[in-house]
Amino acid sequence: MNPPPQTTRKQTKGVIQAPLRQAIASDGEPRIIKVPFFSMDLEAWEKTAKGYRNDPIGVAKRLKFMVKQHLPDWADMQLLLDALTETEKQLVLKVSKDLAEDACVSTQEDIKDVFPLQDPMWDPNEPDELAQLKRYQDFIVKGLERAIPKTINWSALYAVKQGPSQTPSDFLDHLRDAMRRYTTLDPGSEEGIQQLINLFLGQSTGDIRWKLQKIRGPNSRDLETLLDEAWRVFSNREEGYKQGMKKLVAVAREEGKEKCEQDPPRQGPPRLGKDQCAFCRKFGHWKNQCPERRRGDEQRKSDRGGERVVAHAKED
Repeated sequence: MNPPPQTTRKQTKGVIQAPLRQAIASDGEPRIIKVPFFSMDLEAWEKTAKGYRNDPIGVAKRLKFMVKQHLPDWADMQLLLDALTETEKQLVLKVSKDLAEDACVSTQEDIKDVFPLQDPMWDPNEPDELAQLKRYQDFIVKGLERAIPKTINWSALYAVKQGPSQTPSDFLDHLRDAMRRYTTLDPGSEEGIQQLINLFLGQSTGDIRWKLQKIRGPNSRDLETLLDEAWRVFSNREEGYKQGMKKLVAVAREEGKEKCEQDPPRQGPPRLGKDQCAFCRKFGHWKNQCPERRRGDEQRKSDRGGERVVAHAKED
């Protein structure tokens, strides 16, 4: 009996991932060599790959960026795929191979040459072999995009609203990402663009929406025109807010100045500080605990006692 497929992420410690980089050889000619990945790049990729099932398009975009930046070879591509679960990796490889087989039908190539299952040891310094490597990378990226079926959820797309401080460009990008994630529409297709226009018109903030809905004619269905107008409203709002704050600060300063001029200076003794005695003006105790006041009270009592003794003596 075959063991069940693993569903945990594979451990890749001890394996050196070394993408390709161009350098100058000893003969002065440019050569492509292997240079290790930066650890922060690998950590960022592993973190992204964990969300593959929830956002296959986003993960594929991240891999496409890494491929363009690092030019990983065949072995590196397998190691990058190891950041997925084993089940996810096998799904990606299957879909990628299916895409390669479809391409081979028209080119009459052998699938083993186009999508090898073992390291073909392509030499990136040979133009033909470098082209084969890049085509293999492209099949993997496309397989990553398509291996996980999309969960269609139009309500999630309609739930995307522009935030009060969100720029029009950020809002449009948010709509595009939601369309890729939750629908089968391509934001770059004509159908996708028309849907984006409807969403942008209906889900912008109130002042922007009111302004956009006043546009008539062909411009009302042109996304770039709508975005430019939205930015104009947003910028004017920001400028109006800044001017309003300046006016408020100026009014507050003027009122404070007038108050200082109108209010007479405070009369009477200066205010006591914290822990300052009202009797001796020293710090560290209050009036009812003042030792000088206590001595004064005792002296007055003593004086009054002496006066009574003298009075009695005179009466006798």
